[in-house]
Amino acid sequence: MPTPVITNTQLGWAFQTSFLNNVKPKASFLTQLLFSGRDVILPTETVELSYREGERYLAPFVEVNAEAIPVGARSTTFANVSTPNIRIKRPMDAYQAFLRRQPGTGIFINGGDVVAAARAQAIAEDSLYMAELIDNRLEWMIGQLLSSTTDGKMVLSYEVQQNANWRIEIPRSTEMDITLAGDSVRRWDGSAPDPLKDFLTVKRQFSKHVNAPASVAIMDSKAADALLSISGIQALLDRKNIDAGSLALQAQFAETGAILHGVLFGIPIWEYTREFVDTDGTAKQFLSGAATAPGKVTFLAQGALNDSVVYYGCIPDHTAFEQGSFVGKRFAKSWKTEDPSVYTQLVQTRPLPFIRRPNAVCVMQATS
Repeated sequence: MPTPVITNTQLGWAFQTSFLNNVKPKASFLTQLLFSGRDVILPTETVELSYREGERYLAPFVEVNAEAIPVGARSTTFANVSTPNIRIKRPMDAYQAFLRRQPGTGIFINGGDVVAAARAQAIAEDSLYMAELIDNRLEWMIGQLLSSTTDGKMVLSYEVQQNANWRIEIPRSTEMDITLAGDSVRRWDGSAPDPLKDFLTVKRQFSKHVNAPASVAIMDSKAADALLSISGIQALLDRKNIDAGSLALQAQFAETGAILHGVLFGIPIWEYTREFVDTDGTAKQFLSGAATAPGKVTFLAQGALNDSVVYYGCIPDHTAFEQGSFVGKRFAKSWKTEDPSVYTQLVQTRPLPFIRRPNAVCVMQATS
């Protein structure tokens, strides 16, 4: 995508922030699949999270003309959470601003508007680069929510610079974590796998806990290879729907690195192995957070995930506060220092992806 043009007169924080919030985000499979268009902008740094389960109680019968029977409130749990804080900056010296030329352009030696335009354009490029880093972090957060689902809870956690742990735990049923790893017969790389039975188990759990059908399965490469190697699966895999009716679905995620293998037992089968480079320099997968594919399948009941949102906390910044507090997804500003001669671009955001019905996610350890 070509870099949008920023003029020298548009280097104020308000324009930079507007520019950053209107740039098309990086194509990210998990973000688009679960949270596309579901952003909630907060006027505070904290958010009250509420999560609930499907209601399975019955309304009672009463006699004609009898007093109504009181019923309990919907089962909802609340927690106040400070939104995660991402604040990054990129210093740019004079060489980077003025002599880092695009192919076919000349060296700026006369100053004036041409030099200023070069600086503005360099700031735009750096803004887009930092926006991509933030998009990657959001995808990582969603991947952690989907993969950290053991011991009856869904977990999102991280460490900040001072090693203070930030962590939320969303209770969920232990029945939504299924493991075949210890079964040398039934696991997908075992001697007698039965994926039809496994898919049926998942569908029954969704029906029981969220009253919604399984709508998508996301696999890492190890799980996908094991499934596609099972005798008879290739014949059952419906690829006609991909060719005829699912082109729009493929096009929607064409730039995300996800692979649509087909439809199996009524569920679209995606393989997602996109990687990121962790702080220790190791390449890891977004979905699992692991360096190697663990052989997991994440099933989603999207009909019960419609109220999942990405919260964006209010951003405290003196520059923004001078004209009132800033409420928005991302905040950007830049400034110049004289010695050394450096122009610095800063971007800040406070995203928190939240799945209000965690039992709409079922994770299966399908292989050894």
